[in-house]
Amino acid sequence: MSFRQLTLVHTVMSGKTPLLAILLAVSFLLPKAEGATVIFTSPITTGETSGSVPWPTDGSFHFEVGTFDAGFTPLLTNVDSWLPNWNLADMGDTGQTTWLDDSGDLYFLGTGDYTTNAGSWVIGNAIYIWGYNTRAPGANQWILFGNAAWQTVAHDSIPSQIFSTDDVGSVTVVGSMDGGGGTFVSANVVLVPEPSTSVLLGTVAILALLARIFKGAKLFPVSRKKGQSVA
Repeated sequence: MSFRQLTLVHTVMSGKTPLLAILLAVSFLLPKAEGATVIFTSPITTGETSGSVPWPTDGSFHFEVGTFDAGFTPLLTNVDSWLPNWNLADMGDTGQTTWLDDSGDLYFLGTGDYTTNAGSWVIGNAIYIWGYNTRAPGANQWILFGNAAWQTVAHDSIPSQIFSTDDVGSVTVVGSMDGGGGTFVSANVVLVPEPSTSVLLGTVAILALLARIFKGAKLFPVSRKKGQSVA
Protein backbone atom coordinates (compact mmCIF):
# COMPACT_ATOMS: atom_id res chain seq x y z
CA MET A 1 0.00 0.00 0.00
CA SER A 2 1.36 3.41 -0.92
CA PHE A 3 1.90 6.25 1.55
CA ARG A 4 -0.94 8.19 -0.10
CA GLN A 5 -3.30 5.25 0.40
CA LEU A 6 -2.25 4.78 4.02
CA THR A 7 -2.79 8.47 4.69
CA LEU A 8 -6.21 8.40 3.05
CA VAL A 9 -7.31 5.28 4.94
CA HIS A 10 -6.12 6.76 8.24
CA THR A 11 -7.99 9.98 7.52
CA VAL A 12 -11.17 8.13 6.61
CA MET A 13 -11.05 5.73 9.55
CA SER A 14 -10.24 8.37 12.16
CA GLY A 15 -12.32 11.24 10.86
CA LYS A 16 -15.40 9.69 9.31
CA THR A 17 -18.23 7.51 10.52
CA PRO A 18 -17.83 4.10 12.21
CA LEU A 19 -19.65 2.39 9.33
CA LEU A 20 -17.29 3.86 6.77
CA ALA A 21 -14.27 2.92 8.86
CA ILE A 22 -15.45 -0.67 9.26
CA LEU A 23 -16.12 -1.09 5.54
CA LEU A 24 -12.70 0.21 4.60
CA ALA A 25 -10.95 -1.87 7.24
CA VAL A 26 -12.74 -5.03 6.10
CA SER A 27 -11.71 -4.37 2.49
CA PHE A 28 -8.06 -4.68 3.54
CA LEU A 29 -8.44 -7.55 6.00
CA LEU A 30 -10.41 -9.94 3.81
CA PRO A 31 -8.62 -12.04 1.18
CA LYS A 32 -8.56 -10.16 -2.08
CA ALA A 33 -10.59 -11.56 -4.96
CA GLU A 34 -9.04 -12.01 -8.38
CA GLY A 35 -8.82 -8.68 -10.16
CA ALA A 36 -7.97 -5.11 -9.25
CA THR A 37 -10.27 -3.49 -6.70
CA VAL A 38 -11.21 0.19 -6.64
CA ILE A 39 -12.58 1.68 -3.43
CA PHE A 40 -14.26 5.00 -4.22
CA THR A 41 -15.69 7.42 -1.71
CA SER A 42 -16.38 11.01 -0.77
CA PRO A 43 -15.80 12.98 2.41
CA ILE A 44 -18.79 13.69 4.63
CA THR A 45 -20.51 16.52 2.84
CA THR A 46 -23.80 17.62 1.32
CA GLY A 47 -25.18 16.94 -2.12
CA GLU A 48 -27.93 18.76 -3.97
CA THR A 49 -29.43 19.13 -7.41
CA SER A 50 -29.04 22.14 -9.67
CA GLY A 51 -32.39 23.26 -8.25
CA SER A 52 -31.00 23.20 -4.67
CA VAL A 53 -32.93 20.06 -3.72
CA PRO A 54 -30.93 17.73 -1.42
CA TRP A 55 -29.95 14.43 -3.00
CA PRO A 56 -32.28 11.68 -1.75
CA THR A 57 -30.91 9.00 0.56
CA ASP A 58 -33.61 6.46 -0.33
CA GLY A 59 -31.41 4.65 -2.85
CA SER A 60 -32.51 6.67 -5.89
CA PHE A 61 -29.30 8.68 -6.35
CA HIS A 62 -26.63 6.32 -7.64
CA PHE A 63 -22.85 6.22 -7.97
CA GLU A 64 -20.77 3.99 -10.23
CA VAL A 65 -17.07 3.60 -10.93
CA GLY A 66 -15.75 2.71 -14.37
CA THR A 67 -14.00 3.82 -17.53
CA PHE A 68 -14.98 5.18 -20.91
CA ASP A 69 -13.92 3.57 -24.17
CA ALA A 70 -10.35 4.40 -25.13
CA GLY A 71 -10.30 7.58 -27.17
CA PHE A 72 -13.61 8.88 -25.78
CA THR A 73 -13.49 11.95 -23.55
CA PRO A 74 -16.68 12.76 -21.61
CA LEU A 75 -17.69 16.39 -22.03
CA LEU A 76 -20.80 18.44 -21.36
CA THR A 77 -21.22 18.68 -25.12
CA ASN A 78 -21.39 14.91 -25.73
CA VAL A 79 -23.49 13.65 -22.81
CA ASP A 80 -25.73 11.67 -25.18
CA SER A 81 -22.71 9.48 -25.98
CA TRP A 82 -21.61 8.80 -22.42
CA LEU A 83 -23.65 5.70 -21.67
CA PRO A 84 -22.83 3.84 -24.92
CA ASN A 85 -19.13 4.39 -24.17
CA TRP A 86 -19.31 3.64 -20.41
CA ASN A 87 -17.74 0.49 -18.97
CA LEU A 88 -18.85 -0.28 -15.44
CA ALA A 89 -16.53 -2.02 -13.00
CA ASP A 90 -17.95 -5.16 -11.39
CA MET A 91 -19.83 -3.77 -8.39
CA GLY A 92 -21.67 -6.91 -7.36
CA ASP A 93 -25.35 -7.69 -7.69
CA THR A 94 -26.59 -4.09 -7.56
CA GLY A 95 -23.96 -2.70 -9.95
CA GLN A 96 -23.87 0.58 -8.06
CA THR A 97 -23.84 2.30 -4.68
CA THR A 98 -26.03 5.18 -3.52
CA TRP A 99 -25.97 8.44 -1.59
CA LEU A 100 -25.85 7.36 2.05
CA ASP A 101 -27.15 8.82 5.30
CA ASP A 102 -25.12 7.35 8.16
CA SER A 103 -26.65 8.84 11.30
CA GLY A 104 -26.77 12.25 9.67
CA ASP A 105 -23.43 11.98 7.90
CA LEU A 106 -23.88 12.10 4.12
CA TYR A 107 -21.43 10.51 1.68
CA PHE A 108 -21.02 7.71 -0.85
CA LEU A 109 -18.81 4.65 -0.67
CA GLY A 110 -18.47 1.74 -3.06
CA THR A 111 -16.10 -0.80 -4.53
CA GLY A 112 -15.59 -2.10 -8.03
CA ASP A 113 -13.39 -4.79 -9.56
CA TYR A 114 -11.89 -5.31 -12.98
CA THR A 115 -10.29 -8.57 -14.04
CA THR A 116 -8.85 -7.64 -17.41
CA ASN A 117 -6.65 -5.05 -19.04
CA ALA A 118 -8.36 -5.41 -22.39
CA GLY A 119 -10.45 -2.72 -24.07
CA SER A 120 -11.18 0.29 -21.89
CA TRP A 121 -9.37 -1.35 -18.95
CA VAL A 122 -5.99 -1.00 -20.64
CA ILE A 123 -3.38 0.14 -18.11
CA GLY A 124 -3.35 3.90 -17.75
CA ASN A 125 -6.91 4.62 -18.88
CA ALA A 126 -8.84 7.16 -16.81
CA ILE A 127 -11.23 6.00 -14.09
CA TYR A 128 -14.30 8.09 -13.28
CA ILE A 129 -17.00 8.18 -10.61
CA TRP A 130 -20.45 8.87 -12.08
CA GLY A 131 -23.35 10.04 -9.90
CA TYR A 132 -26.88 10.31 -11.26
CA ASN A 133 -30.59 9.97 -10.51
CA THR A 134 -31.61 8.62 -13.93
CA ARG A 135 -30.06 8.21 -17.37
CA ALA A 136 -33.25 8.16 -19.41
CA PRO A 137 -34.25 10.54 -22.24
CA GLY A 138 -35.31 13.84 -20.74
CA ALA A 139 -34.02 15.79 -17.75
CA ASN A 140 -31.50 14.13 -15.43
CA GLN A 141 -29.25 15.18 -12.56
CA TRP A 142 -25.63 14.08 -13.12
CA ILE A 143 -22.23 14.66 -11.58
CA LEU A 144 -19.02 13.12 -12.94
CA PHE A 145 -15.78 13.11 -10.94
CA GLY A 146 -12.34 12.63 -12.42
CA ASN A 147 -8.71 12.94 -11.46
CA ALA A 148 -5.55 12.61 -13.53
CA ALA A 149 -4.20 10.21 -10.88
CA TRP A 150 -7.20 7.84 -11.13
CA GLN A 151 -5.99 5.32 -13.68
CA THR A 152 -6.34 1.62 -14.35
CA VAL A 153 -3.47 -0.62 -13.24
CA ALA A 154 -2.56 -4.25 -13.88
CA HIS A 155 -5.70 -6.25 -13.18
CA ASP A 156 -3.91 -8.51 -10.70
CA SER A 157 -2.50 -5.61 -8.68
CA ILE A 158 -2.50 -5.65 -4.89
CA PRO A 159 -3.48 -3.72 -2.81
CA SER A 160 -6.76 -1.99 -3.64
CA GLN A 161 -6.84 1.40 -5.27
CA ILE A 162 -8.53 4.07 -3.16
CA PHE A 163 -10.04 7.13 -4.83
CA SER A 164 -11.76 9.92 -2.94
CA THR A 165 -13.31 13.04 -4.37
CA ASP A 166 -11.19 15.08 -1.96
CA ASP A 167 -7.96 13.73 -3.47
CA VAL A 168 -5.73 16.54 -4.70
CA GLY A 169 -6.51 17.21 -8.33
CA SER A 170 -10.11 15.93 -8.31
CA VAL A 171 -12.44 17.76 -10.68
CA THR A 172 -15.98 17.52 -11.97
CA VAL A 173 -16.73 17.14 -15.68
CA VAL A 174 -20.37 18.01 -15.11
CA GLY A 175 -21.75 19.28 -11.83
CA SER A 176 -19.59 21.04 -9.29
CA MET A 177 -18.02 20.75 -5.85
CA ASP A 178 -16.46 23.17 -3.45
CA GLY A 179 -12.70 23.12 -3.05
CA GLY A 180 -11.49 20.10 -1.10
CA GLY A 181 -14.33 17.89 -2.25
CA GLY A 182 -17.16 19.45 -0.26
CA THR A 183 -20.74 20.34 -1.21
CA PHE A 184 -21.62 18.56 -4.41
CA VAL A 185 -24.08 20.06 -6.88
CA SER A 186 -25.29 17.92 -9.77
CA ALA A 187 -26.02 19.44 -13.16
CA ASN A 188 -29.24 19.30 -15.15
CA VAL A 189 -28.49 17.08 -18.16
CA VAL A 190 -31.10 16.68 -20.89
CA LEU A 191 -30.78 13.58 -23.05
CA VAL A 192 -32.31 13.51 -26.52
CA PRO A 193 -33.79 10.19 -27.74
CA GLU A 194 -31.84 8.41 -30.45
CA PRO A 195 -33.03 9.47 -33.95
CA SER A 196 -34.01 5.90 -34.80
CA THR A 197 -36.15 5.77 -31.67
CA SER A 198 -37.84 9.06 -32.51
CA VAL A 199 -38.56 7.94 -36.08
CA LEU A 200 -39.97 4.64 -34.87
CA LEU A 201 -42.23 6.31 -32.35
CA GLY A 202 -43.41 8.78 -34.99
CA THR A 203 -44.13 6.00 -37.48
CA VAL A 204 -46.11 4.04 -34.90
CA ALA A 205 -48.16 7.12 -34.04
CA ILE A 206 -48.96 7.79 -37.72
CA LEU A 207 -49.96 4.17 -38.34
CA ALA A 208 -52.21 4.21 -35.29
CA LEU A 209 -53.89 7.39 -36.52
CA LEU A 210 -54.44 5.94 -40.01
CA ALA A 211 -55.89 2.78 -38.53
CA ARG A 212 -58.43 4.83 -36.61
CA ILE A 213 -59.35 6.80 -39.74
CA PHE A 214 -59.81 3.75 -41.95
CA LYS A 215 -61.59 1.61 -39.38
CA GLY A 216 -65.26 1.54 -40.36
CA ALA A 217 -65.08 4.94 -42.09
CA LYS A 218 -65.51 6.07 -45.69
CA LEU A 219 -62.93 8.59 -46.75
CA PHE A 220 -65.06 9.98 -49.64
CA PRO A 221 -68.78 9.62 -48.85
CA VAL A 222 -71.14 10.11 -51.83
CA SER A 223 -74.14 12.36 -51.28
CA ARG A 224 -77.43 11.14 -52.66
CA LYS A 225 -81.12 11.88 -52.41
CA LYS A 226 -83.36 9.79 -50.32
CA GLY A 227 -84.42 6.64 -52.18
CA GLN A 228 -81.56 6.80 -54.69
CA SER A 229 -79.07 4.02 -54.91
CA VAL A 230 -75.40 4.42 -55.54
CA ALA A 231 -74.31 3.17 -58.95
